[in-house]
Amino acid sequence: MPISKYPDGSPSWEDTVADMLRVIADLTDLDDTVATGRFVNANRDTLEEMREADRDAWVTVMHRLGDRERELRESDR
Repeated sequence: MPISKYPDGSPSWEDTVADMLRVIADLTDLDDTVATGRFVNANRDTLEEMREADRDAWVTVMHRLGDRERELRESDR
């Protein structure tokens, strides 16, 4: 997932987080949501840059991914 940018070219972490949260909400496979899963692997560069630039944004995404994983595990019971 690309990093959203402001008109001046600087990163918009708020918009990038919103985009990622929308994608996470639609994940339906545990292989997508686990910490080493497809979502993290597909977005590794963006997540790493986010972690270095805006730790709170990164934490928001990673916590939501963990929450989604728990939701999927509970729905499989």
